[in-house]
Amino acid sequence: MASQNIRLFADTDAITPSSLNERIKALAGCSYAADAPTAPLDYQLWVDSDASPRTLNIWIPSTGWVSINADVTTADLSDTSYLALTGGTMTGAIAMGTSKITGVGNATAAQDAMTKANYDARKKASSTTIAGIAATGNWPLFVGPEASCVISDVIIVSDTATTASDGTNNYTFQVRNITQSLDLRAAVKSTNGAEIGLKIAYALGLDQNLTIAANDVLEFQVVKNAAPTALTTARIIVQVNFKLTI
Repeated sequence: MASQNIRLFADTDAITPSSLNERIKALAGCSYAADAPTAPLDYQLWVDSDASPRTLNIWIPSTGWVSINADVTTADLSDTSYLALTGGTMTGAIAMGTSKITGVGNATAAQDAMTKANYDARKKASSTTIAGIAATGNWPLFVGPEASCVISDVIIVSDTATTASDGTNNYTFQVRNITQSLDLRAAVKSTNGAEIGLKIAYALGLDQNLTIAANDVLEFQVVKNAAPTALTTARIIVQVNFKLTI
């Protein structure tokens, strides 16, 4: 809508508090109707809702109703730079900066916003116990749940530490989606330079193919190279951390 200047007083008018209040009241009392107000205040505004296009008019005491804009739309009659408190539909992205959106209901549909409670409820873990690693071997580790999930990482905890690894003598680890024939690490994790500590979480650092479909089977794969620290009698827990998707 084109801008229009409305003059409350002529240059030579005497302005009193009473006259100023009356004219402010007139502007604040804008009418939106098919018929003009029958007893308008001086300089009152009226939108003719029956006109096509709608027109904005002002009551000039010496003249009567004067059109000051010939194309007033419904959108012109409200400030569309704010979202109504009773609901509405956004037409663009909202950048929240560092501010929070609080009081959000729990998500139920695929495109609903997720709350922290939703997120925490979808964080899961599954563990497998291996009674010693005597040689190279593969162990079934995880089956994808009914809904797809995203693997966060796989963690090893052992009651025996490795201390004798080098470029020749070491263990290497991989997690493989045998259903999809996909490795979850781009390269194997080696104890060479990253020994397994005694009862300390040892993260494999998975870095690819982390979305697992329903019923996909993951396998924990270990290669024993030469003669590293023996884990033959070790009790090893292998834990899969994952998040369910909505």
